[in-house]
Amino acid sequence: MRHTREEVIKRTIRAFEQLDDLVKNLSDQDWNRLLSRPETKDPWTVKDALAHITHWKADTVIKIKKQPIPLEEKGLNETDGNHLIYERWRERSPQEVFAWHKQVQEEVLDALRDAPEAWFSGRERVETAGCHRKVIKMIWQGFCYNLIKNRRPKCYGQKFVKHIQTNGSSSKRSKLTPQLTTNAC
Repeated sequence: MRHTREEVIKRTIRAFEQLDDLVKNLSDQDWNRLLSRPETKDPWTVKDALAHITHWKADTVIKIKKQPIPLEEKGLNETDGNHLIYERWRERSPQEVFAWHKQVQEEVLDALRDAPEAWFSGRERVETAGCHRKVIKMIWQGFCYNLIKNRRPKCYGQKFVKHIQTNGSSSKRSKLTPQLTTNAC
């Protein structure tokens, strides 16, 4: 897929706003909620998932600016890379991760604005937003699971929670976008 600077910047802003709306007013309890993950993976919380997304956005800045990959990240496969991110950020506070999320967004936008036109119109690039959508979906499913388990379906997007209870799936998530911050209890 070929991209233009304007399209990429618009998508980047839209994805950031969706994620930011999901996390900006979370309580400490929400930040520390465990997400559903295989037992063989690190036990991510909502905070860890945001650190993961933010790290890979920061990695994009490095690539746009043609900077060297940090030594400790060279040669790591996806699993080891994700573990490294987890180890770096797991002891940090949600407020630190959230501040980093905002800082990296500005760095991404600056890098996109400064990138040479060839970066956008050159070779075809794989769409990476799918990974971020998957992690956001994982965060939301973790909220829904805990809300249903704790019998608080009026909180955090009642229509979406009802869909999860009825269908056991979030495959229609795009039509039932959650509004965590406006419906919070």
